[in-house]
Amino acid sequence: MLPVKEGCNPRTKAASQCYAIEAKEFRGKRIAHPAVKIPTKRVDRDIQGKQFVDSLHRVSVRLHIMLGWPRSLSMWIPILLCLGLLLSSPLLALDLQWKIKDLVHTTFTGVDLPFSSVRSLAQTKDGYLWLATYEGVFRFDGVRFTRFEPLSKIRARQLLATRDGGLWAVFDTGRVSRLFEGKITAFAMEELPRTNSLAEDPDGSIVAATGPGLARFRNGHWQEAARALHHSAKLSAAVWFDRDGALWLVTDDRLLKLPHGADRFIDVGVHANQRRVKANLFTQSPDGTLWLADEDAVQALTPGTNPTQMKLVASAIAADRDGSLWLGNPDHGLWRTPAKAPHPDFEEFTKADGLSGDRVQCIFEDREGNIWIGTDQGLDRFREGAFHRVSLPEAQRTDALEVQRNGGAVMVVKDQPYLRTVGPDGKTATLKLDLPASHVCLEPGGGLWAVTARGFGRWTGQSLSYPPQPQFKLIRMISCDWGMI
Repeated sequence: MLPVKEGCNPRTKAASQCYAIEAKEFRGKRIAHPAVKIPTKRVDRDIQGKQFVDSLHRVSVRLHIMLGWPRSLSMWIPILLCLGLLLSSPLLALDLQWKIKDLVHTTFTGVDLPFSSVRSLAQTKDGYLWLATYEGVFRFDGVRFTRFEPLSKIRARQLLATRDGGLWAVFDTGRVSRLFEGKITAFAMEELPRTNSLAEDPDGSIVAATGPGLARFRNGHWQEAARALHHSAKLSAAVWFDRDGALWLVTDDRLLKLPHGADRFIDVGVHANQRRVKANLFTQSPDGTLWLADEDAVQALTPGTNPTQMKLVASAIAADRDGSLWLGNPDHGLWRTPAKAPHPDFEEFTKADGLSGDRVQCIFEDREGNIWIGTDQGLDRFREGAFHRVSLPEAQRTDALEVQRNGGAVMVVKDQPYLRTVGPDGKTATLKLDLPASHVCLEPGGGLWAVTARGFGRWTGQSLSYPPQPQFKLIRMISCDWGMI
């Protein structure tokens, strides 16, 4: 596997900029694709941006004045300041206002795609993204989709990538196969009965929901496990492990829990209506909240509180690493509640907004934080970009902007005798001036200076205080550096 080039972020740059490229023939066309798997290495852009700004400050002069300066020099000042603003990331730490439509969205659909409906997604240890589709199991390397023939003879409905680098597939027939170290193992029904879903225990063993029973794969063999765990339900529809190692089991009408280290399931008092077998039922938020999506509702099980229920029909569910909850609907596209949103209303994203299809069948977050959506008509990816929309009053009149060290910003409003400030929490404030400002700068310690028709002054908390001014007709721009102006 080739290393990522130093200083390159594969999430924001083309593959050709981050990796060695090799050209191959594909469907009669010469294409270039990376000789590596899906990128899993990230570069801290925050550190790079701060280093750029610090270097810009070191070469800045104390006072930038348009009058009397050579044009070749004066024209570079605003260019350098703009570059410093653009390259220092993040621009504003306003996570509360990120919307699904502000994320970078990529759709894989159309006649050139070798499959249509995506039923399940998984990412193996080597970085490949795997897709279970009606046309077979496909592997995605970040550029092209390749049909994996050994797992494509029967339709797969669930894929499970395990910590040892293996990939498990559950087929519509209830048969199970395993890809491990390049070899395929297909398990006979005599060894493993008809299987509905699979889950990996933190100890590395695999648990299967097999009709009315349970089975565990350990040391290369399947063993019946229902009797040992005192499980006697009519149906084992789905199994899943939470971060604490507890095993959750959906039966025909109940939700059961097997705490880590216990030998008996307990009824948690939650009704589960699961008429159809599906694997994408569970997820867990960073705060520990467990989410269950059954045929009738989405239920939240928060430690120490009573379960809460939302009357939503969800065909797929996932909580991302930031705490946002993603829900798929069988007919109405994608829903999302942003993390720590002031009002937990669901955002909608449908085919009319660019989604590949309105029937969402699976949701998956990869190791890079990308969210993948499998629909009945293709595949979608959502990821964070370098820029995010910020709702501000009079945004169209903003004439200049200075980013604060705490992630907020100070903005100059054109032809108005006040400044706008935005805190890192998204709250805005107004600083009233005696005259309209043309430029501002911030001291390293947080002090604010502004330029008006009277000259340059320092904000005291109530107004601008003007020190003795230099003998120039007009000051257009200032820079704060090392505590000096």
